[in-house]
Amino acid sequence: MKFMTKNMSVVLSPLSGEPSKLVEMLAVDRIVSLYKRNLGIDVSRHFGDVKEIGLYKCNESGLLFFYPMVPGDGKFYEDLQKNSWYYQGDKSEWRFALNYTKEKNILEIGCGIGRFSEYAKAADYRGLELNGNAARIARENGLNVNNQLSSDHARERGEYYDVVCSFQVLEHVTDVKSFVTDTIKLCRSGGLIVLSVPNDDGFVGLACDNYLNMPPHHLTRWSRKSLQYLADIFELEMIDLHEDEFDLIHSEWYARILVGYLLRTLINRPVAPLVSSGIAGRIIDKLGRFVCKKLAEGQGFGRLFPKGFSITAVYKKP
Repeated sequence: MKFMTKNMSVVLSPLSGEPSKLVEMLAVDRIVSLYKRNLGIDVSRHFGDVKEIGLYKCNESGLLFFYPMVPGDGKFYEDLQKNSWYYQGDKSEWRFALNYTKEKNILEIGCGIGRFSEYAKAADYRGLELNGNAARIARENGLNVNNQLSSDHARERGEYYDVVCSFQVLEHVTDVKSFVTDTIKLCRSGGLIVLSVPNDDGFVGLACDNYLNMPPHHLTRWSRKSLQYLADIFELEMIDLHEDEFDLIHSEWYARILVGYLLRTLINRPVAPLVSSGIAGRIIDKLGRFVCKKLAEGQGFGRLFPKGFSITAVYKKP
């Protein structure tokens, strides 16, 4: 949300509603270029006449968010789904969530093709998925998955579920407060809400050129502080907060992040830009691959690992 004062425009946080500070402005054509170069996807249609997007930080909640918010459409997610890595078959947050879903009546919002159902060990599993193709695949696999908005489902089955889960979805939605309100309405009194998002306190928050952490894919960036703030404003009890351990599959990526940070520190610019310049990016990439290889040979990476990709909060509804 944005409003005008006498001398300037003010962007409000989608979580706290408070004025937020601009962190960085990013040219849309840089985002479009990254998607085309890395995935062969043209995302320009999503931005329309928007030429620049700002990354803002809410000091009260700690939430980082992009404004204007430009979400992807169904075709965008169908294009991403063509990559085998997009709907993964195993996630550490799924294994963690099993502590709360076993033998429970659960709903997963944004369930994709329903792979979490294999981990949940639920007494009854239902899913909601707006990607029509993914929902169809889930149903073909025998799962009870509806192509339906959570707000519509809440009107049908309010306060029905023991546990409402959502993995890697909250960062995609434009109306954060409405989404969380829907999850609360769907959960019975005394039930649990499990929300998992990329951990901006981990290495993901340091990455440059991370186009999947930008619109039209990710619209918000979450941390321990912002997840706790969410509990406070919705009067939920946070009963658990789990940060993934670092996954070795990300070691080369993290090495490039680390090299970039060290090089920028030498020129007194330690904060990574959202998008790197071409020459600097290529230099960092090559040095990062070299450093990764040497550290792996000496088995020295373990001492340098940050937190992993995801952070998962478990809330109890009064």
